[in-house]
Amino acid sequence: MLIEELDPPRMIAYRWSNDDARGTQSAEVDPERSTVFRFTLEALDGGTQLTVVETGFDATSDPAFNMESHRQGWDSELDELVAYLEGRS
Repeated sequence: MLIEELDPPRMIAYRWSNDDARGTQSAEVDPERSTVFRFTLEALDGGTQLTVVETGFDATSDPAFNMESHRQGWDSELDELVAYLEGRS
């Protein structure tokens, strides 16, 4: 994982070699064949909004497969975060 941008405590963006269609994870991050995750926190009345954006799928071996695989992963991970924040974990 390589940190691309950092603006504590509001934002972090990192690059990760996570081409799921290949079936293996590379130990080295290849800037030409990886995606970038951006997590942004924004203060709202009575809370905080988290925005998660992942880009770079066109550079992966199978963009449609990887996008769907990562979408499913983010759905699961963010559901766990919501459960934790609501005290259900």
